[in-house]
Amino acid sequence: MSDAYGDRKRRLMRASFLAGRGLRAADIAADPVVASTPDAVRQFLRRAGISVQSPDGGTTICITAVTPATVRVLDLAAKARGITRCALVYRLIESIGHDTRALDLISNILDDAR
Repeated sequence: MSDAYGDRKRRLMRASFLAGRGLRAADIAADPVVASTPDAVRQFLRRAGISVQSPDGGTTICITAVTPATVRVLDLAAKARGITRCALVYRLIESIGHDTRALDLISNILDDAR
């Protein structure tokens, strides 16, 4: 007989791991351990406080840890705009990618940070 709590815990741990690797909900749902639907995965993870990549199919370029001070700044900026920290970071990166002077912008930011 299967332990329902143990199975649920194992599925959540696997789904959380895959979300942390940057997989989309559809890819997480297709994992044989998770074995669910994308909507159920999003809901399952949301209840656990974990966000997953947007369903628009963007490409994950990296997942990185930042200092608590950086998190506080990002959270303040996100709160001021009524969005999540993840949405703010996404907007920042996307706006850089759509700026014709993106390389200059990146150089200016990084050179000023030295």
